[in-house]
Amino acid sequence: VMELEQALDKLDHAQEFKKWKNSKTNSYFSYAFRMLMEPEENNWQIGYYDKTADKITTFVVGDSVEMKPEEEIFKKESTKVLPIETKKIRLKLNDIVDSAKNFQHRKYPHDEPVKIIVILQNLEKLGTIWNLTFVTAAFNTLNMKINAENGKVIEHKLASIMSFKQ
Repeated sequence: VMELEQALDKLDHAQEFKKWKNSKTNSYFSYAFRMLMEPEENNWQIGYYDKTADKITTFVVGDSVEMKPEEEIFKKESTKVLPIETKKIRLKLNDIVDSAKNFQHRKYPHDEPVKIIVILQNLEKLGTIWNLTFVTAAFNTLNMKINAENGKVIEHKLASIMSFKQ
């Protein structure tokens, strides 16, 4: 399983990324996304935000590096897209997932994950966090925001998938 730092390193060395980065000097690393428990789980999606254009470019990093077309960003007008400071990512993804699973076992023992969605982001009020969503066998989503530096669960919320149908 590829860790984020390996994916970032692979991206940095990809010719297409180097060319793109030279032409997009206002862009910065703004998120990393990964689905666990899926066949293509070894792929990272790494996003770079262009402040000037208010658009995001995503790179899929797996066996190869693929650049997706630049796209609009889904956010409220007032929301700032902040850069991720990689030095604040102290723990490996596996450690974060283990910590989240331990928390889930203690707090929500009946909500075993069948799918895990992981996003690394920098939020104005919380800083650099791992935002994990467990989709559970009981048709719930357990969302946990975990501090990237110390692995502590800062926020958590359990919701029924059925409640999203409005």
